[in-house]
Amino acid sequence: MGKLEIYQLRIELAKRRQPEHADAHTKLMGLVPVDDFPYRGSLSGCYPKLLKQPEFCHPSRGRRAQPDAEFLYLIAEVDKFLREINAPPELQLLKYGDITATGDKFWELVHVRGLKAKEEWVPLSTITQGVYGRDPAAGEDPKQQIYWWSDLPLAQENLVRDMRRRGLAKDWFSGRCVVLRCRLTADLVAATQVPSVLDGFASDIFLPTDSELTPPTGQAIDLTADSLKLGAGEFILGPVAASHIEFRFLEVTKAENDAFAAHSGEPAFQERLEKYYRSLL
Repeated sequence: MGKLEIYQLRIELAKRRQPEHADAHTKLMGLVPVDDFPYRGSLSGCYPKLLKQPEFCHPSRGRRAQPDAEFLYLIAEVDKFLREINAPPELQLLKYGDITATGDKFWELVHVRGLKAKEEWVPLSTITQGVYGRDPAAGEDPKQQIYWWSDLPLAQENLVRDMRRRGLAKDWFSGRCVVLRCRLTADLVAATQVPSVLDGFASDIFLPTDSELTPPTGQAIDLTADSLKLGAGEFILGPVAASHIEFRFLEVTKAENDAFAAHSGEPAFQERLEKYYRSLL
């Protein structure tokens, strides 16, 4: 078992499950050396080539989703959250700092503004009047115009377990995070898409749905057990107006993270992932 096997399985799954995207997906895979797979933390060297490809820059070509929920949820580390909003001046200074220090300072500043984001949901409009998501007109990375939401609520008491049910690996999050929830209006439901293999291209843990079955949602891979299985529903949205979003703080503790160990770079986990991908063929 190795990176090459998972690399090849991803190509084969794309061909079988979403043949309408197979050629574009294979083209993109051809631009990424096998040694750079899994992708996390290694795609940066390929970005100049990938950004010249329309399949990569504008990948949201999945089918329209049919979410059966009042809210969708997204989790982000504090520094990423601050980069995605038009933060007020006192928060802009924190965008590129140490993650732990940034989390502490952001927590403090939000409380100074009279918010109680540790205990309750707070309207995002209290700290920004813009959107959650980068502005394409500002020249931001086009790939960053899609955002992964889930219909699985996140609460502190089951946080890490539910993150694994969403296919989020141990090494992807640590410390304080911001959880967002978006109330689904009719307009947002109409804009929600089932993730395609092009949307999931830069994620090393991704389950392509079978387009012939016209699934109403995407499906994460549940990482909580040794035998991987179907996880929570997942959806793609572009930038969303702050008026639709609330946020709160949650904390990923080391003890909880270790209790549901699923490190994307470990050979044992890659073996589990390869076995699961093979079961889908």
